[in-house]
Amino acid sequence: MDLVLDASPLAAIGRPFRAARIGSEGKWIGKLTGLVTESRFPPTTIGQNIIEGHLESRYIELGGTIFRAARVTSVVEDDEGVNVGIERYVYVRPPAKAPSLPEALTRCSSTFLRAKYAVGCDGKNSKVRECLNLGYDGHEYPQTFFLADVEVEESDLEPGGWDSHGLNAVLQSNGTFVLFVRLQGKVFRTYYCAKDIQPESCTEEFLRSQWETLVPEGFPTKITRFETPQVFRVSCRIVTSYSSTGGRVFLAGDAAHCHSPAGGQGMNTGLQDAANLGWKLSAAIRNGANESGVKALLATYEKERRPIAEWVLSTSDALFSSTTKPISPFMGALRNCLIKTVLFLAPERFLPPAIVRNKMFGTSISYNTAGTCIDSGAKPPYGALLAGDRLPDYEYCTSDSDQPKGLQVIIGPLSDDYTLVVVGDPKLGVKAATAISGIPNFSKYIYLICGTNTPPSPENSSGEEQVVRLIPSTIPDQRLKCSDSLTARLRLGKKESAILLVRPDMYLAMVHRGVFDDAVLVNSIKAVTLV
Repeated sequence: MDLVLDASPLAAIGRPFRAARIGSEGKWIGKLTGLVTESRFPPTTIGQNIIEGHLESRYIELGGTIFRAARVTSVVEDDEGVNVGIERYVYVRPPAKAPSLPEALTRCSSTFLRAKYAVGCDGKNSKVRECLNLGYDGHEYPQTFFLADVEVEESDLEPGGWDSHGLNAVLQSNGTFVLFVRLQGKVFRTYYCAKDIQPESCTEEFLRSQWETLVPEGFPTKITRFETPQVFRVSCRIVTSYSSTGGRVFLAGDAAHCHSPAGGQGMNTGLQDAANLGWKLSAAIRNGANESGVKALLATYEKERRPIAEWVLSTSDALFSSTTKPISPFMGALRNCLIKTVLFLAPERFLPPAIVRNKMFGTSISYNTAGTCIDSGAKPPYGALLAGDRLPDYEYCTSDSDQPKGLQVIIGPLSDDYTLVVVGDPKLGVKAATAISGIPNFSKYIYLICGTNTPPSPENSSGEEQVVRLIPSTIPDQRLKCSDSLTARLRLGKKESAILLVRPDMYLAMVHRGVFDDAVLVNSIKAVTLV
């Protein structure tokens, strides 16, 4: 989110997600407390409608236009762009019914839009995907979900522990489960999942009765707002291709892949699709004359994002299937005993393991194996930060401010320019600036990170590029988050240096270690920037 807007207000609205608990057959059997990540923002729960509202406001602020009560009817691409047919249409999730359209919205029933590129983000029933005749491989689940948002009085949360657990899951041996996720304020998003239930049963009265029956000690009863329950079914599917034959139409989010809510990765995965594709489309429009480079750059979208979606589908499918598979009461008791024992014996904050936790929260996703990024120079040590990894968001101060900021914030959002970050030898800053002078699509700033005892860097005399030194914070609590940490993540020795090429989505397009060679550096940069 920080790529397009200040995410701090969103973090303030949402709730830090610090712990989860699991219940079964009328008892709470354990909890998870290892829900922390290496990020300026802790794991946070927040409603998708809040995210959408902030993104919509920012989009309009930047000059965008949103057409409501409309859907796509056709998508036709040519060598220069895409024609998209749209018509008036209102969709609401069952069992609600769509209202009649105001007269002003019925004067024009259909029209066409023209664009250089189009992206279908229209959900698992994507009309854009249908127009492209792309397959959607996978399977439907037999279960049905009832969803409702409820708001509870604050005084009714603490007695049952509902104030201290961001997620509360109750699993039954018959395959039924209920899930409560605390969102912003006192709002909970509730899920009831079971087989062989009819949409007509999706009522407040039914859900309240199930909560009273299934939830240990019951769900809080002092509900001040109960939104109309909704019905939905889930699938586990992925599109056969993320783009059209002509390469001018793309799919993202649920239009490209859909899965169960298990693992809570749906919205994150869709947002990361957009972050990956957005800057590439911007670069393609800006560098349209370089046709081969543009095609190669846009092709990296599927190369990088499909493996991530496949991992998410695989893990969520395994978790959902194991949770909803009916088992005997004896096997249910055995499962609960195993869960209770593991959670009791595991050290605090050990579960889930960091490698799984960080990937679930999206902070350790890497494109290193996609063949789109380059590690050059000396061979990277085991466990070191690699090309394709996300740039760690450690905090630094600039020479004109002692207020620490995240490295990603300093580099800056809303750009399709690449940025060089030099770690180690201060002389490399000017050398790197000289080497890239004249290469298009680069930020004019090159950031230099070195230890506090390093002599001042020489003046930059390369032309347009400016070397900016980032200084470790003097605030005691911030020192470990600065240059020493980035040096450690790169596994650099005392006299070793590295040059990082940072993409607009804050992933590392290139990591060069060892001896500086301007020709090698420039060739590596040209190989990964493409346009």
